[in-house]
Amino acid sequence: MKLIYEASNIIEAHLILNLLEQAELVARIDGEYLQGGIGELQAIGGIRVMVQESDFSQAQDIVRQWDAGSIQANSPEKTNSINKKPANPYGVVALAMAVNAVVFLAIGASGSDSTFLFIAAGFFCASIVLGIMS
Repeated sequence: MKLIYEASNIIEAHLILNLLEQAELVARIDGEYLQGGIGELQAIGGIRVMVQESDFSQAQDIVRQWDAGSIQANSPEKTNSINKKPANPYGVVALAMAVNAVVFLAIGASGSDSTFLFIAAGFFCASIVLGIMS
Protein backbone atom coordinates (compact mmCIF):
# COMPACT_ATOMS: atom_id res chain seq x y z
CA MET A 1 0.00 0.00 0.00
CA LYS A 2 1.14 3.51 -0.81
CA LEU A 3 0.30 6.81 0.90
CA ILE A 4 -2.11 8.83 -1.24
CA TYR A 5 -3.47 11.37 1.25
CA GLU A 6 -2.68 12.61 4.73
CA ALA A 7 -5.95 13.74 6.26
CA SER A 8 -6.39 16.37 8.94
CA ASN A 9 -9.17 14.39 10.65
CA ILE A 10 -11.09 11.13 10.47
CA ILE A 11 -14.03 12.63 8.56
CA GLU A 12 -11.81 13.93 5.78
CA ALA A 13 -10.05 10.57 5.57
CA HIS A 14 -13.35 8.75 5.18
CA LEU A 15 -14.50 11.19 2.50
CA ILE A 16 -11.35 10.47 0.48
CA LEU A 17 -11.68 6.73 1.13
CA ASN A 18 -15.29 6.84 -0.08
CA LEU A 19 -14.28 8.61 -3.30
CA LEU A 20 -11.59 6.02 -3.95
CA GLU A 21 -13.98 3.15 -3.26
CA GLN A 22 -16.58 4.68 -5.61
CA ALA A 23 -13.93 4.45 -8.32
CA GLU A 24 -13.50 0.77 -7.32
CA LEU A 25 -9.96 1.31 -6.03
CA VAL A 26 -8.59 -0.70 -3.12
CA ALA A 27 -7.81 1.67 -0.25
CA ARG A 28 -7.73 1.83 3.54
CA ILE A 29 -7.17 4.28 6.38
CA ASP A 30 -4.12 3.93 8.62
CA GLY A 31 -3.99 5.60 12.03
CA GLU A 32 -7.74 6.03 12.25
CA TYR A 33 -7.90 5.25 15.96
CA LEU A 34 -4.86 7.26 17.05
CA GLN A 35 -6.88 10.38 17.82
CA GLY A 36 -8.67 8.66 20.66
CA GLY A 37 -5.40 7.47 22.19
CA ILE A 38 -3.92 10.94 22.54
CA GLY A 39 -6.62 12.19 24.86
CA GLU A 40 -7.61 15.83 24.82
CA LEU A 41 -5.00 16.81 22.25
CA GLN A 42 -5.88 16.23 18.63
CA ALA A 43 -3.58 13.98 16.65
CA ILE A 44 -2.01 15.84 13.75
CA GLY A 45 -0.65 14.01 10.74
CA GLY A 46 -1.47 10.55 11.99
CA ILE A 47 -4.37 9.71 9.68
CA ARG A 48 -3.26 8.43 6.31
CA VAL A 49 -5.26 7.14 3.36
CA MET A 50 -3.42 4.31 1.67
CA VAL A 51 -4.06 2.87 -1.78
CA GLN A 52 -2.73 -0.13 -3.68
CA GLU A 53 0.33 0.69 -5.74
CA SER A 54 -1.38 -0.46 -8.95
CA ASP A 55 -4.18 2.08 -8.35
CA PHE A 56 -1.90 4.95 -7.33
CA SER A 57 -2.07 7.05 -10.52
CA GLN A 58 -5.87 6.87 -10.72
CA ALA A 59 -6.10 7.68 -7.00
CA GLN A 60 -3.85 10.72 -7.53
CA ASP A 61 -6.30 12.07 -10.10
CA ILE A 62 -9.18 11.68 -7.66
CA VAL A 63 -7.26 13.39 -4.84
CA ARG A 64 -6.28 16.26 -7.18
CA GLN A 65 -9.95 16.76 -8.06
CA TRP A 66 -10.80 16.71 -4.33
CA ASP A 67 -8.13 19.31 -3.55
CA ALA A 68 -9.29 21.50 -6.43
CA GLY A 69 -12.91 21.23 -5.27
CA SER A 70 -14.04 19.87 -8.61
CA ILE A 71 -15.59 16.59 -7.47
CA GLN A 72 -19.05 16.37 -9.04
CA ALA A 73 -22.04 14.59 -7.54
CA ASN A 74 -23.54 11.69 -9.46
CA SER A 75 -26.02 12.72 -12.11
CA PRO A 76 -29.62 11.47 -11.70
CA GLU A 77 -29.23 8.88 -14.44
CA LYS A 78 -26.34 7.26 -12.52
CA THR A 79 -28.21 6.89 -9.24
CA ASN A 80 -29.83 3.63 -8.24
CA SER A 81 -33.38 2.99 -7.14
CA ILE A 82 -32.48 3.53 -3.47
CA ASN A 83 -31.92 7.24 -4.14
CA LYS A 84 -35.33 7.77 -5.73
CA LYS A 85 -37.83 10.00 -3.99
CA PRO A 86 -39.82 8.10 -1.35
CA ALA A 87 -43.58 7.76 -1.55
CA ASN A 88 -45.60 10.62 -0.17
CA PRO A 89 -46.72 9.63 3.36
CA TYR A 90 -49.87 11.79 3.16
CA GLY A 91 -51.42 9.40 0.65
CA VAL A 92 -50.95 6.42 2.99
CA VAL A 93 -52.37 8.34 5.95
CA ALA A 94 -55.33 9.53 3.85
CA LEU A 95 -56.10 5.95 2.85
CA ALA A 96 -55.92 4.79 6.48
CA MET A 97 -58.23 7.60 7.60
CA ALA A 98 -60.73 6.81 4.85
CA VAL A 99 -60.78 3.16 5.97
CA ASN A 100 -61.35 4.30 9.57
CA ALA A 101 -64.17 6.55 8.40
CA VAL A 102 -65.89 3.60 6.72
CA VAL A 103 -65.47 1.46 9.86
CA PHE A 104 -66.87 4.15 12.16
CA LEU A 105 -69.68 4.85 9.70
CA ALA A 106 -70.65 1.17 9.75
CA ILE A 107 -70.56 1.09 13.56
CA GLY A 108 -72.57 4.30 13.82
CA ALA A 109 -75.16 3.17 11.30
CA SER A 110 -75.73 -0.10 13.13
CA GLY A 111 -76.30 1.46 16.55
CA SER A 112 -78.22 4.30 18.03
CA ASP A 113 -75.16 6.30 19.16
CA SER A 114 -74.46 9.21 16.81
CA THR A 115 -70.93 9.70 18.22
CA PHE A 116 -69.53 7.18 15.74
CA LEU A 117 -71.13 9.09 12.86
CA PHE A 118 -69.36 12.30 13.96
CA ILE A 119 -66.05 10.44 14.25
CA ALA A 120 -66.57 8.94 10.80
CA ALA A 121 -67.28 12.38 9.37
CA GLY A 122 -64.10 13.72 10.96
CA PHE A 123 -61.97 10.90 9.56
CA PHE A 124 -63.58 11.32 6.16
CA CYS A 125 -62.87 15.08 6.06
CA ALA A 126 -59.30 14.55 7.22
CA SER A 127 -58.72 11.91 4.57
CA ILE A 128 -59.96 14.31 1.88
CA VAL A 129 -57.60 17.06 3.09
CA LEU A 130 -54.61 14.68 3.23
CA GLY A 131 -55.54 13.28 -0.16
CA ILE A 132 -55.45 16.78 -1.63
CA MET A 133 -52.05 17.43 0.02
CA SER A 134 -50.57 14.33 -1.56
